[in-house]
Formats: sequence, structure tokens, C-alpha cells
Amino acid sequence: MKNRWILAVALGCLAFHPLSVSMGAPEKNNSAQSALRGDSVSYDSTTGVLEAEGDVLLTQGETSIAGQKAKYNTKTRQGEIHGNVIAVREDLRMTSESAAIDGDNLSATGSVHAVQRDMTLKADIVRTAGKNRYLAEGNVYGTQADKTFAGPVIDYDQAGNYVLAASGGTITSVDGTFSANHMEGWFSESRYKGVGNAHIVSPSRNFEGGGDVADYYGQADATGRARCILDGNAWAYQDNNFVSGNHLTLYLSNNTPVVENK
Repeated sequence: MKNRWILAVALGCLAFHPLSVSMGAPEKNNSAQSALRGDSVSYDSTTGVLEAEGDVLLTQGETSIAGQKAKYNTKTRQGEIHGNVIAVREDLRMTSESAAIDGDNLSATGSVHAVQRDMTLKADIVRTAGKNRYLAEGNVYGTQADKTFAGPVIDYDQAGNYVLAASGGTITSVDGTFSANHMEGWFSESRYKGVGNAHIVSPSRNFEGGGDVADYYGQADATGRARCILDGNAWAYQDNNFVSGNHLTLYLSNNTPVVENK
């Protein structure tokens, strides 16, 4: 049987333990313990750099990252892992071709697939900013419960139920499909705002509209109605009815819109 080696750094000492797991003591200014294991492991005490190859596992605090090759700097708490990567932190699981860790933040590159509670996220690149915010780039497609979001670049705050597609994107929900050159969604409020070529299709309300800016409020206001505000080259259809103008406010209730045209 091939011996597996785990390298632990504690108080400047070097320790190898075959077929065992050891955790390194935290640096003076770092609260998270770290360790790196693999089929072969090396350590440079001058630079504080650990390197491992062959079924590697890097652990730092609550984060564990498995792969085929890894390098980790114990002084800066920065590391990189390559080859069939699986990263796990609390209820987050993320797979990718490679990954990097920088303190408490993770980044993954290449066919990234992240899952956390009711959220899934696929992209070419995904970076975490804290425990519940994700910055994704390249062919981004995500879901949260019954909602989806897609675009070339997505900033998604799971805790805040907020998504930003600053370079254009599409959001879908039970209210419909919303797209624009700059798209935002507040999921808890069922509010969706698009700027630039904004377009809304809502089968549930038998409604379609668009304009330079579209601001949709799915939750009922004080009058008990949802509403959609369209600005700039605004237009809207329902059934065979059509309305257009520079500014439209449509109150949507029971598939019967009330239109304010200014």
C-alpha cells in the first residue's frame, strides 16, 4: 500500500505522519488552522510554502479542497489546487477544474458547478465574497428555488436574495421572464428592474411590455395591485390591446391592466 503523507507546520517544525491526519497551528495573525496532505508533500520553511501531488487535500478552517496538485502559502493563507477539484465549506459544495483560496475567499475556474442550499450556479469562473455572495463570469446560469438567472457576468447575493447582471442578462420567475442590458432582481420582493432594451413577458398576467427602462413590482401595493413602470419608448400588450408612450405605469390585477400614460 502506498503511504500517504500529511505535512503539518506547527511552531516552525516540520512533521511527516504516514496514514494520519494532522492540523497545523494557526499563524499569529490568522485564526484558521491549515494543513495539506497528498501522496508527496514538500515544505519550504523560508517561504512557508507547502506543495503536494497525488490525491491532495487542503484544509483551512471550515474549508476543504480536494484535487490532484496543490500549493499553499502558510504565511499569506493563499493556495491553489488543480485537477478534478472539489471544494466544500459548510453547506457549499463546488466542483471545477482548478481553484484558489485567499483567506476566507474561494475562486474556481473551468466548468464550475456550485451548490448551496436552494441555489445552484454554473459558470466558467466563480469567486466567493464572504459566505453567501458569488461573482460569476462566463456563460453564467443559476437557480434559486423556482427562479433562474443568466448572463455573461453575474453578482449574486444569496443572503440578500439579490442578483445583478450588469453586462446584460435574463431572470425568470413565476411572474415571467425579464431581460435587459443591465438587469437586477430582488427575489424576496418579486421586483425586477432592467435598463437598456428592457423586455418583460408575463404569461401569468397575460402581459408583455418593454422600453428603455422597465421596473416591475410583483408584490401588491397599497391598492392590492402589482405594477410595472416603463420609461422611454415604452410599450405594452395584453390580449389584443396595445398601448405606447414615453412613460407608462401599468397596474396589473386579475389580468386587467389599468394604464397611466404620461
